[in-house]
Amino acid sequence: MKNIRVIIFILFVVLECTSLEAYAFMVDGLCYYLNSDNASVTITYNYDDYNYGHAYSNLTGHLIIPDSIIYNDKAYAVTAIGNSAFFYCTGITSVTIPSSIISIDNFAFYRTSLTSIIIPSSVTSIGKSAFQGSKLTSLIIPNNVTFIDSNAFNGCYDLASVTVGNGVTFIGETAFSDCYNLKTLTIEDGDSTLYMATDYSDTNKTFFNSPIEVLYLGRDIEWANDWSPFKKNTLSSLTISNKVTHIGDGAFCGCSGLTSVSIPNSVTTIGREAFNGCFGLTSVTIGDSVISIGRYAFYGCQGLNSVIWNARSCPDFSSYDDSPFYNTGGTQIKNFKFGEEVERIPAYLCRDKVGLTSVTIPNSVTEVGEYAFYDCSGLTSLTIGNSVTLIGRYAFMGSFESGDTIFSLNPTPPNLGKNVFYNGYIIGIPYNDYDATLLVPIGSKTDYQTSEGWKNFYNIEETEYDGIDNVVIDQLFDPFKNSGEIKTIYTIDGRALNPQDVSLLPNGIYIINGKKIVINR
Repeated sequence: MKNIRVIIFILFVVLECTSLEAYAFMVDGLCYYLNSDNASVTITYNYDDYNYGHAYSNLTGHLIIPDSIIYNDKAYAVTAIGNSAFFYCTGITSVTIPSSIISIDNFAFYRTSLTSIIIPSSVTSIGKSAFQGSKLTSLIIPNNVTFIDSNAFNGCYDLASVTVGNGVTFIGETAFSDCYNLKTLTIEDGDSTLYMATDYSDTNKTFFNSPIEVLYLGRDIEWANDWSPFKKNTLSSLTISNKVTHIGDGAFCGCSGLTSVSIPNSVTTIGREAFNGCFGLTSVTIGDSVISIGRYAFYGCQGLNSVIWNARSCPDFSSYDDSPFYNTGGTQIKNFKFGEEVERIPAYLCRDKVGLTSVTIPNSVTEVGEYAFYDCSGLTSLTIGNSVTLIGRYAFMGSFESGDTIFSLNPTPPNLGKNVFYNGYIIGIPYNDYDATLLVPIGSKTDYQTSEGWKNFYNIEETEYDGIDNVVIDQLFDPFKNSGEIKTIYTIDGRALNPQDVSLLPNGIYIINGKKIVINR
């Protein structure tokens, strides 16, 4: 079967090559054909020497491609390296490409022994499989290159770093597939959108199987639907610049080495399955401009522990399956924090997260969508901001029980949809009495006791809020769990306190180790 595949591939290449124009003349051992302008030429393969797929079997060492040639007393500019020009020239280890070259065409340096190359700024396109299987160790794509075709650097096993210039607008499918040693990839800032091809048919092919360690994305990038260049690799860190506005479908699908992702505020859409199967992902920050997250965006991210949601007005998700955190391993997510400018909690946001113990809905939020935290049975504490006026049906169904605490900071009871806090059945008989303790502002107990839905709580108590009770301790530094790390404590007005007395501090705002920390027991 393997031999059949090799034969088919060779036939494919031969068919492509036989469609080429035979060379018109040879100068200093290299073959050329005349371009349509009759003033320039393209360097091509030696048709007479094209045996067993080798273009120039005699070439070894360093190759110098001239910027012009003279033939029959006429000068011609060399403007292109043609299809299969140096196909399988395994003796070539380095090459000088002149600034007259505009394009490097299909299979131009396929399977050569090139270890380094400087692509001149005059080049605008790199063809299909142009450097596939070569021995390049580093690569800089200059800014004038706009097009990189499929498989262009496929199988460059020694390639360790790649910089993609800011002029590139298209990268073909599997362009960097199987670059196993690639550690650094930089995509530079640019004014145009960068598109990735999607029409690769071999579904068993790993598109970009490489141990990328550092990645910088510098502009609006439309990733591939199924054959993203970052699919199924061991990417371990990711930096996305604030010029990126769209992260497409499957962009980082299967990046099992990725541990944290911060979506900048410039991003408006996160595509379907964008981070599907990122098993090592532990924390995610969603930027404040995100208005669309595709289905299964974080599906199967079973290591996900912390989510910071800053999206101000993300629309509802339409079902459980459409939740971006569907099947993320319910025991894992323990911290789900909303930014202080979030306006609405979308429906079906975070189902079945039994590891989640507390949620604070900030004062900026006016509405909580239906099923938002449905069956998050690990929840023991909920704080509802003072601007919330509507909580959709089943938003917290099955999430609270006896001993849990719900704080509602709005003196006017928010409107509740059907069974917002409904907790299940007793011997098959449904009931609507809620056992969690409900704390409400002073003077509003009667209103809550007579409001539909709220009146079902057995225990409604009034409590005085000092304006900071709805703020939680910074999850990055808990002064009680990390008391041994405390070096300095100051009150908000600048008085120094004894670092050993942290356990005795009353609720309030303090400057601990130079950071503002809210203590709220």
